[in-house]
Parts: sequence; C-alpha cells; structure tokens
Amino acid sequence: MNIKIILFSLILFCTNLYAWENLDYYTYSGTTDELITVKWDQAEGFDESTDDYELVLYNPERDYEIPLSITSELQITFSTNKTGHWIPKVRSRRYNGTEYEYSEWAESIDSSYSVVVNGTDYEPKGWWIFTWIAPTGPIEEEVIFLGQ
Repeated sequence: MNIKIILFSLILFCTNLYAWENLDYYTYSGTTDELITVKWDQAEGFDESTDDYELVLYNPERDYEIPLSITSELQITFSTNKTGHWIPKVRSRRYNGTEYEYSEWAESIDSSYSVVVNGTDYEPKGWWIFTWIAPTGPIEEEVIFLGQ
C-alpha cells in the first residue's frame, strides 16, 4: 500500500514539474506590502488627447487577472494584496469617438517586450513578480479597566 502512495506522489510531482519546465523568467520577489514600479515605452503614434494605457496583473496559477489602472503615464507603482506569481500586462487603447481600439497585450514574460535591469545594463528577458504575505506589525495592547 505504501508503494501506491509513493507512485502517486511521484506522478503528481512530475506533473507539476512538467507544467513549469520551460519557464526561464527572472523573478522579482517581495512581500504583499512592498511597492512595485513597472515602466514601459510610449506606444508608436501615441496621442495624449485620445490614447491611454490599460494595465492588468495576471496570475498563472489561478488563471486570474486583476485590473490595475488606466493611465496616460508611462509607469505605475502598486502593491499586490495576494500571493503568488504575477505577470504585468499593458496595452494601449485609443478612443475613436464611438469605441475603444486596443493594441496587443505586452506581457512582462515576453522577452521581445521586456528587459531585466542588471546594474546599468538592460538585458532582453522575460520576468515576473512573486509575492508572499507581508509580516504583521507589532501587537499593540490596549488595556481597558472596567468599573473604574
């Protein structure tokens, strides 16, 4: 009976290993209370009067997206309130008077869009963010005396 449990565990481990096998991303890591700044280049033909950027965070483990912002700026600073791996995605959008037109998503894991900063050098490489729960602050005790 122990052999069956070991084989099942081995199969389960191999299945998870296979799912992550081809990932070669640089990982920026920190806690859920740390600030993260992501920057991007201005889209070709960007017009400040009609265009802006839409940003989301994608979590591949949960297949879940969190909308971050719609902005005309070229960077955003945020913190995550959930743990796990996060892939920032940005796309430009233009309002043509009746509806929005969108560019393709640029994802941080795509090295044709992304760079990793190494000192003063920029290396084309996919990257993602990994966050874990921030530690709690100090416990502050308040003593209340009843009946006095």
